[in-house]
Amino acid sequence: MKTLQKLTVVLLLFLSVESFGQDNTTYKDFGNFPSFYNLPIHLNGLSETAFYVHPKIRIVRWENKADIILDISEIQSSYNNPSPSFKCSYNYNGHQYGQQDVGFEPFMEIKATNVWYEATVTYGDKSWTKIVDGDTNIFGPVEKNANASHVFVSVKVDHIVFFEGKRIIEKEIQDIARIKQSKKEYDNLISQADNSYNQKKWNEAKNAYQKASALNPNESYPKSQIQKIEQEQKKIVEEKKLAEQKKTKDSEQTKEETNKESDDFWSDKPTTTKQSNSDNSSQQTKTVKQPTKEEIITKLNTDFEEKQRSNKEFEDKLVSKTQGLVSSFYQGQAAANSYQNLKNLGQLEGTYNSAEELESALNQQYNAINTEADNYVQNKTAAINSYVNSTDSSTPYAGAMNESMKLLGGIISQGQANKAAKEAREKLAAERQYQLTQINNAKINARVNLRTKLLQAFPNGGLPLSSHNIDASNVFMFAYIFDKNQIAQEFANVSVSNVFTIARYSDGTFPYKTSILDKLKGLGHGEIVMVGYYTDELTAKKMHASFTNLAQKNAITVTPFTVKSSADSNETKAKPTTDDFWENGKKPEKQKTEKQKPEKKTDFWDN
Repeated sequence: MKTLQKLTVVLLLFLSVESFGQDNTTYKDFGNFPSFYNLPIHLNGLSETAFYVHPKIRIVRWENKADIILDISEIQSSYNNPSPSFKCSYNYNGHQYGQQDVGFEPFMEIKATNVWYEATVTYGDKSWTKIVDGDTNIFGPVEKNANASHVFVSVKVDHIVFFEGKRIIEKEIQDIARIKQSKKEYDNLISQADNSYNQKKWNEAKNAYQKASALNPNESYPKSQIQKIEQEQKKIVEEKKLAEQKKTKDSEQTKEETNKESDDFWSDKPTTTKQSNSDNSSQQTKTVKQPTKEEIITKLNTDFEEKQRSNKEFEDKLVSKTQGLVSSFYQGQAAANSYQNLKNLGQLEGTYNSAEELESALNQQYNAINTEADNYVQNKTAAINSYVNSTDSSTPYAGAMNESMKLLGGIISQGQANKAAKEAREKLAAERQYQLTQINNAKINARVNLRTKLLQAFPNGGLPLSSHNIDASNVFMFAYIFDKNQIAQEFANVSVSNVFTIARYSDGTFPYKTSILDKLKGLGHGEIVMVGYYTDELTAKKMHASFTNLAQKNAITVTPFTVKSSADSNETKAKPTTDDFWENGKKPEKQKTEKQKPEKKTDFWDN
């Protein structure tokens, strides 16, 4: 049923209701009735709101007719006063959250305000239906001698405009959502890291564990896994170092043996050969033949060329080692990790709801970039020094070259670290600008949506026509002037008049709307909207106050201007001339004979 979908209780009040006052034909009090309103799931607010609704009617008699005035008051249940009932349940973005999610304290502060009803009043064969907000709602007209006991009334809660205190509970819900999202991201990162760890992809695993630890610093598991990975990486570095040392030692041994053979050739000492016969009776010493002059010259030339070739190979090898150490970022695993971390720190993950949250995340990333840059320089320089120390430094020349290589490696490591840090900061700055743009676009969309709904709630009205059969001497209106081109701007301005009175002419007619619009031109910038008419001044002032309050809440500056009310109604008063402020203007060729019934909306904001 549609009524069940709206989840509201219809109050049908009939003749049996007790009257009050001395004149039971004029007043009726229908007493308190419980009423329950369930908010549609797509709207944000209390899921269910309960009231004690108290309707009363009175008949106001005029010269030739009477009006039925309906007043509705309500007492809303709350956490501290749960009568007739109170349910700790809140709708937010299509989901319901209860006391088990956010606790009970947020529910102590929230309550519905500005309750609107759909009221139907029936008298005889006449019936009127309106959306009303409680006090002084006019139905009719009926005959002057109408009896209140013959009135039938049906009242149901139509919608609730505002919920006070909802900011507190919605913040709690948003915090819960962020925690859940963070937990989900943490679990995904741990799963990726474990998979890389099992495949011995140490850099990928360590990077994922570091991100998970940043999301949840209180968890010890990713930190312990990082320590295990660093131990494995240290073993790899040590194994490589031992292998290089062994390779260098073997090379030096081979070179030493070669040099020894060459030195023996130029030895001045004769080479003797000991021989023993079978009976060990005697030993003979043989003298090596001395080289001739030609052989010496030939040997000198050959040895000089060999020394030149050896020196050239040593220099080429030294340059090659230097270039390899300087150009490669992966000689030391610790340096490689820091370099990868610098790249990763140039990224921002997640969605930020405000510029403050974004700036906090950026500051953390900047500090991390500086720390990783320092780590990279230290680890890279240490790796180069360890490798150079393992090379030959037995001669002053070799030792000097090693020290030069260490110094050059440190300088280039610092330069590469600065470059990586700069790239990370530039990437982070681009991420910052993107996030700020997203936040600003979200604010603009929300601002336009709220202001559009505000203008829809206070549409253009008009003045009574002869066909409306209005017997009141005066009607009440107010006007506002708003330039819709500024609806998306952060700060906008609206010009709002006071509530002014429009008196009827002596012939029973009211001024035309066009004549009043002409006098309002130039009092503000934008489209002129006349709100009303109202036959009751109090109702007009309530609507005027509601519009002003809502405009200010939507960051619209209200600039008041004053419209003078017309003179009181006088049957003998002549129609004003065209120069009078309340000129009648040109009468339209065709007037509508019946006021258009407002389209019924699901709620005040037409969500």
